[in-house]
Amino acid sequence: GTALYDRIETRLARIGASALETQINDEDGRVFLEHRGFVRTNVMRLQALDLARADLPEPGLSTLPLSAIDIDSIRDLYKEGHADIPSASPRAPLTDEDFQRKVVDAELVDRDLSSIAVEDGRPIAFTIVIANHDDGRASAQMTAVARDRRGRRLAYAVKVDSLRRCRAAGLQTMVTQNDLENAPML
Repeated sequence: GTALYDRIETRLARIGASALETQINDEDGRVFLEHRGFVRTNVMRLQALDLARADLPEPGLSTLPLSAIDIDSIRDLYKEGHADIPSASPRAPLTDEDFQRKVVDAELVDRDLSSIAVEDGRPIAFTIVIANHDDGRASAQMTAVARDRRGRRLAYAVKVDSLRRCRAAGLQTMVTQNDLENAPML
């Protein structure tokens, strides 16, 4: 681990990186990184759902697959949701280039399994799904609700809809991770 870390750190220093963020999933990894100066900022909960066995109610409101809309119409909502993700460390604003790379050009974003709620022609909630149909697994990568529409169970509706779409597509497992301080999403 030390040799690999030293190699990564050297390469990042060579290209001028000013910060390095990572995720760990065990105590040994936490100790390893803390000895190298890392500071714990967020604690995430990783969750998995067996889609075949899950009780998936109706979403409770009208939803659409993300493929039914112009993907660029969620750009502002995506940025708003990204800015509101709980974080103990400062979060850099999401740029248009980030959105292009993470959503528009991302080959693994499955727009048919991702779900959106629209009100008066305006996207008000969505969840983005990354799917690996060969492995039967999907991952919820981002869920956002417009600030002026929060508290109406819209995140729940788009998540349930995407889970139902994933199950109908033959996927077996959905995974997601959320900050332990994000009680509404948990």
